Amino acid sequence: MRGADLRIDPAPLGSAYATIRRIFVGSRASFEAMNRAIRLHRIRPVIDHVRPFDATVEALHAFKAQNHFGKIVLSIA
Repeated sequence: MRGADLRIDPAPLGSAYATIRRIFVGSRASFEAMNRAIRLHRIRPVIDHVRPFDATVEALHAFKAQNHFGKIVLSIA
């Protein structure tokens, strides 16, 4: 079944408990074009620092402080 064919009945969710909003993120063709451009121009994310997975709490505090420039990465290896 394609995503466009999927129908969800929101009535059982109850309007007092849930708000359903649709968002549009673009077409598949646009997504594929973006990925080609990223690959062609060798665009890579900027990484501020890498922390071990055990330091997740500290990484979240660093993220919340907003003193980083780039990604904060958690390493699982």
